[in-house]
Amino acid sequence: MAIGNGNSTRNLVFFVGLVVIAAWGCDRSTPVDSAVHEPTAVISSAPVQMEGTGTDDLHVVILPISPTVKTALYARVSGAREPVRLTWLKNGETIEGEIASSLGLEHLHKGDIIEVEAISGDLRGISSVEIDNSPPTLSSVNFNYGSVVTVEPCGEDPDGDTINYRYQWLVNEQEVLLESTNVLPEDFFAKGDRITVVITPYDDETDGVTARVEDVMIANKPPVISSTPPAFFEGGEFSYQVAATDPEGEGLIYSIDTAPEGMTIDHQTGGVFWRAEAAPGPHLVKIKVSDTSGRWSVQQFTLELRGPEGE
Repeated sequence: MAIGNGNSTRNLVFFVGLVVIAAWGCDRSTPVDSAVHEPTAVISSAPVQMEGTGTDDLHVVILPISPTVKTALYARVSGAREPVRLTWLKNGETIEGEIASSLGLEHLHKGDIIEVEAISGDLRGISSVEIDNSPPTLSSVNFNYGSVVTVEPCGEDPDGDTINYRYQWLVNEQEVLLESTNVLPEDFFAKGDRITVVITPYDDETDGVTARVEDVMIANKPPVISSTPPAFFEGGEFSYQVAATDPEGEGLIYSIDTAPEGMTIDHQTGGVFWRAEAAPGPHLVKIKVSDTSGRWSVQQFTLELRGPEGE
């Protein structure tokens, strides 16, 4: 499929089990649906029998047995013969007003120790769990192409942890070794290649669900700008000849995206001219070179206009 001038966002296909990865363009990205698979564990909640209770036990367990900040807690009590009174505790402190069989998300943070004490007559039982880490999720990815190919992931972590990403690049389904950043250099792809990147979000404890951004075909490579602009000049007239080539030999069009007032460029030859009437100081210049397929490269520089000596 052809690639246009701007950014492209591709649909993501998620799969679990592939071990491979604050804010770029999240509002322009396609949202991603993902399922988080919670880990399982065995929680010991042996009942505590108060003196004089005979052979009866009050069994208490907190569900789910491996909770995160995304799951409310529920106390299940068995063995009671009289009404049950519940008390919830967080890190050893009583949670005031929480006496129901469930505990809401607003009380949960990663690493908290949550306990529930149940009393029924002369029977007492207690159970505790630790709030586990929630893995990060990948919500969207921007796929960008210019002189290099880049991806800009946007993720979410329920615990507020810092999210990192691992990348695996494939060109025509062949893995590109030693390239594990979000940038694929131009040396690794050519016109007609199909590019895929596999992204895994992770925090300091665990990996999130892996995403595959695929089926992106490179139409052609952008122009290459080879000239270097002067860093400064003193008064008078400024001129600069932009030199660029296109890898596929297409025609080039030169334009100015940002420049001081009065600066012009020849759209066919790339000649830049400016009769400086501005105040001395730095001036930002951005020159764009496009080929006939719509691929482009930008050269950005700061031009220092110097006044007479001593000013």
